[in-house]
Amino acid sequence: MTDLFAAHTIDQLAPAHLAVLHALALLPAGESRPNLLTLLQLNLIRDEQGKAVNNDKLGEILGDLEHQGWIVRTAGLPYRIAAGARNTVLLQLLHDRQERTAWDELLTEHLSMSPAARGKPDLAQIQLRLWLAILHGQVGAAQDWLQRYQQAAALHSSSLPQAPFKRLFANAAGRQLFDQLVDDIQCCCCWTTCRRPTTASTPSARATATRCRDWTTATATGTSSPAS
Repeated sequence: MTDLFAAHTIDQLAPAHLAVLHALALLPAGESRPNLLTLLQLNLIRDEQGKAVNNDKLGEILGDLEHQGWIVRTAGLPYRIAAGARNTVLLQLLHDRQERTAWDELLTEHLSMSPAARGKPDLAQIQLRLWLAILHGQVGAAQDWLQRYQQAAALHSSSLPQAPFKRLFANAAGRQLFDQLVDDIQCCCCWTTCRRPTTASTPSARATATRCRDWTTATATGTSSPAS
């Protein structure tokens, strides 16, 4: 079945609607309405009339995005971006450095104040920092946060979401996003798939990334099996 959001292209969304999607795309666990309002106000997001987004306006925005299929919410749980929409939003965010940088600072600080953090990065922080490093093209940081993610996976494998490369290859938008990442970031995303740790800035980066993309696309359609 076609996702509802496919009928509403991301370029048609108002800036305030897009800002909500940006925040939720970077927060896989989702966020509550009060916290979203605080984040939007801290980021100086304005509505169509140039006014600061208030609680009533945020309610309208969330209702629109949920109706269009961009976000989902189960009663009593935070708002979350729809699985099929996430790569589309991340792809748009990849090309908006100013917005990405603004959310980087706000969300990193926001999650560091979470009671769950307790002085060290929790899973939500690890995922955020990993995806920001991927989008920023920061190879060293991406490798570091991916290693932390894998360490967390060893402890909580049953509850962890998909690894980055699996999310990127989930749909066409994700594959397009992957193709636009720098070579060494592609290799970092594909570390588990390729089963070969790749050192940043090696001549084989493009070949490894291409191998990863081709292998993952083939296995997703059931036409191949992983190489050793």
